[in-house]
Amino acid sequence: MDRAQSYPAHVSWMKTGCICALLLLAVPARAGQACDDAVFLQTEARIAELASSAEQVRAWQNFLANNPDQPCAAEVRARIAALAASEQAEQEQQQREAWTQEARGGVVEPNRDEFPQHAIFPDAAPLDRIQLLSEVIWLGPDWKSDYGQENLALEVANDTLWTLVLKGEMAVVSHLGLQVELPVVFGRIEGEGFQTGLGNIGVGIRGLWGTRLSGDRYPWVISGGVLVGTGTSLWSHHDHRALLDAAAIGAAHLRHLYRFDSPDYVAHAESQIGLGSQFFGLALAYHVYAGGEHVERILRVDLAWDWRLSDLLTVGLELNGGFGDGEPVVGATENTFLAFLFVSPGLRLSWSWAMAQIAVRVPLIDAWDWTRLISSIELGARF
Repeated sequence: MDRAQSYPAHVSWMKTGCICALLLLAVPARAGQACDDAVFLQTEARIAELASSAEQVRAWQNFLANNPDQPCAAEVRARIAALAASEQAEQEQQQREAWTQEARGGVVEPNRDEFPQHAIFPDAAPLDRIQLLSEVIWLGPDWKSDYGQENLALEVANDTLWTLVLKGEMAVVSHLGLQVELPVVFGRIEGEGFQTGLGNIGVGIRGLWGTRLSGDRYPWVISGGVLVGTGTSLWSHHDHRALLDAAAIGAAHLRHLYRFDSPDYVAHAESQIGLGSQFFGLALAYHVYAGGEHVERILRVDLAWDWRLSDLLTVGLELNGGFGDGEPVVGATENTFLAFLFVSPGLRLSWSWAMAQIAVRVPLIDAWDWTRLISSIELGARF
């Protein structure tokens, strides 16, 4: 009797265990299945017929907006994220940009980050951005004798200067950029202590022309414009002349920014071309210094080569030089031939809207007499 009564209970426990096991197996199986909502499946079939990923993304977004309580909302969001990140979407975006450029005559427009940014070498394409260039200058052994200690009057302590140049540029319209340069120099003068001098504030404008040499590849840009630098005597007291002249001598590649009492009028042109991961550039700038008792004329030439190793890292080499008719010593009454050259290897990091670069400028030709070495750090940000 006891056995007869216990048998149904035993069977009942067995049935209950089997049901629980089936439920446990069914849950993960159900979780791995695609959403089977009828409305979702119908929409999925229609969207699959759309040709481009962009159209599919918009269709899924509209579906989600019109059906916020859709039981397959998580699946829809996953579909949107996968489509937006797909290689097909990237290729379509590049094709749309290529068609846009072709419709505008193939012109490469501002605010494209195809070309590496530079500190001394002017970028061919105007960008909405700011740059801060910081350089430490170790003056050479002959800068005093060549430029006359009696004319400089004061001695720079430890023959070391520090310059800061704040640059701003804005692409006001598609092919036109406005430029502003604000240079400052710091140094310690023997017997006078630490001093700061404000250099030639420059304001300029430049235009842009560009094309693509093969389809949507091999961009090529040319730009040119004019820039006017106010004489430093408008901003800095005469007591700062020794500091400013020392910066103009030691940093010959930035001579136009620190020449005391010499307003600078510049006509410039530059060009860059991209060949895969290699970039090449040439820039010419003709400076006319209208201050003092006579006019100086200097042609500055910059060459640049860049190798983009990855989206983040670029290595480069610049030649920053110039030659022309200028003052052999401070206070001279006539000009003589001047020439200078710096070899500038650098390393550049770029990410999103920001960039940073470090470089070393090694002086050659006459610059070797005026400068031992220059170390450079540049920070930039797009906005």
